[in-house]
Amino acid sequence: MKHSFTLLLIFIIFSSFGQKEAEIAENLEDSPVKCSCGESFYALAVGVEQNYSLFQFKVTDINREIYKAFTAVMRQQAETTSDFEECKKVLNTWLGFFRDGHMWLNFQENGEVFNERVVLGEDNFKKRFVAEAESEDLLGIWESGSYRVAIIPEEDPVGKRRDFVGVILESKNPDWHPDEVKFTLQKVYGNDYKATFYLGDRRPKSVESKLKNAGLLQFEGLNEWYKVWPEDQGSLKVQPETLAYEGFHFEMLNGEVPYFRFPSFSPSSIESLEKVLEEYHEQLVKASFMVVDVRQNSGGYDYVYYPLMPYILSGPIEMPNVYHYLSAYNKTQMGAEVAEEDVDELEDEEEKAMYKLFYSSMDTLLAFGGETYTYNPDTLYTQPRRIAVLTSDKTISSGETFVLRAKKSSRVTVYGQNTAGIIDGFNGAELELGCVTLRYPLSVRSLDVDTNPIDPYGIAPDVFLDKSEDALEFALLHMRQLIENEKGKKLKLATSQAD
Repeated sequence: MKHSFTLLLIFIIFSSFGQKEAEIAENLEDSPVKCSCGESFYALAVGVEQNYSLFQFKVTDINREIYKAFTAVMRQQAETTSDFEECKKVLNTWLGFFRDGHMWLNFQENGEVFNERVVLGEDNFKKRFVAEAESEDLLGIWESGSYRVAIIPEEDPVGKRRDFVGVILESKNPDWHPDEVKFTLQKVYGNDYKATFYLGDRRPKSVESKLKNAGLLQFEGLNEWYKVWPEDQGSLKVQPETLAYEGFHFEMLNGEVPYFRFPSFSPSSIESLEKVLEEYHEQLVKASFMVVDVRQNSGGYDYVYYPLMPYILSGPIEMPNVYHYLSAYNKTQMGAEVAEEDVDELEDEEEKAMYKLFYSSMDTLLAFGGETYTYNPDTLYTQPRRIAVLTSDKTISSGETFVLRAKKSSRVTVYGQNTAGIIDGFNGAELELGCVTLRYPLSVRSLDVDTNPIDPYGIAPDVFLDKSEDALEFALLHMRQLIENEKGKKLKLATSQAD
């Protein structure tokens, strides 16, 4: 935006939310029977209705009675449920009414601090699992940030569904110690896992995890782990294509076609991306076409892919402005650079008016600026002449905003399947509700999401391909044919003009 007014959207858990939710949470903490499912359900419903940015679009006059009846049925089930796992199912079923991939629940059973131990030790681990670690990629010693863990197989003796456990060998975090379980993994298919990751304060967080290659394990939205033992990765079974750079892969296919693959748009990628674009700039602007692969892109941050846009866009593009839902709690999630009591001291009248509008607005959607804005990089390159973008039904969040922007370029052709459809609401916030934490979007992609939604069906490709089709191979063939057709048209035009 051209305006100097900014709101810094931050991802912090606040305990000071709406009065009704606060009363419920306090009762849950003080109650001798913690985590009542009925109380948790009521707190969840109130929290969503008061703070969810898309609530007014998801519950309208058309379906309001359906929603009310559905909520009443689920509330009755919650009030008669004492089993923790059954309560989780009830709450998740109710939340599923909104079909929003940016909204989910994290549970903490009975409010207890997690503290599971597996007596292991690094020397003992290596002796026990050296043979298995040579054939099973996931087994081994992994490091990330302050932690060094051993991932071991485990047949769960207590009934929780899991196939692997990450046990701490060393920790620089004084709150975590050797032999404590840092995460668990349940195999879904291939190299995909459902994980329970225990955060620094020991709260469990349910996330998707993926073994990207023999030496890289990713926990979606959290962190990446790198394998340090066994060190000889070459002896392990074949894995998906490795990442040549921090967070992404780049190569010149056949020495002539630039190919980028982004499993996510992680902030850790941006420095490497800028270096690649600088080093390969001449090859990029001489290439006939380029491929950007965002299949199974798990999202991240939009600004990460901005350096690539000058090679993709064919001109300035108009984008809808972001609208923030200003509930009392949501406003605590937005760190304004100027406090309310200091607004009158601002010299810029336009900026002063915007801050006053922000502080005076309540329970409404608000954007700063017009309904749209123009996205226009400082420089646009005319080459490559064409760009192929590869998508899948697991292209989500910022992966989808990339596709949305790229499709506005006349040079872009999108191949694959519809994206996941997790984009209408974003800018995540967390709301503590006793022993349940709600993760939800507090912003809206644009005001026309009711008439022009992307969720939950996603962004359609220009060329739909079945998942069994090799999308990269097809895109290379199709791009070359498009360019050949263009050359034929130019030759025909030149011949007719000469005649």
